[in-house]
Amino acid sequence: MITPRIKPSTFWRHEAGADLFMQDHRQAKLGGFIANLAAMDELIDFVAIAAQVDAACRRPDRSKGGRPPYPSEIMVRLLFIQSLYNLSDEDCEYQVLDRMSFQHFCRLDGALHIPDARTLWSFKQRLAQGARWPRSSTR
Repeated sequence: MITPRIKPSTFWRHEAGADLFMQDHRQAKLGGFIANLAAMDELIDFVAIAAQVDAACRRPDRSKGGRPPYPSEIMVRLLFIQSLYNLSDEDCEYQVLDRMSFQHFCRLDGALHIPDARTLWSFKQRLAQGARWPRSSTR
């Protein structure tokens, strides 16, 4: 018998009896995170926030073409996730790609295209520019 030169990886090895309680504990903890996201989804009116963002911050001109922008509600939800979990733009992109609960919270479940780090950065720049525009005094 020939001995392999490379040891088999144990990275994906599954031992049936060793992780029975660990899997239950993991599912319970994950359920708590999902319940928190569901509660925040009910408490915060993301549609109203997105409408305020659209009113205060102009969208770039798309008359020459280009990919249509993501809805502001999705982008506001992404910023909420990013600030809640203290994620960088790249980490936020990865977590939304990796976690179905984040995709569901951001209304991206089943979506083929998920905003990337550059899109998130551009949206934050749009918010920053909108905050600097002079506001008309209506008092």
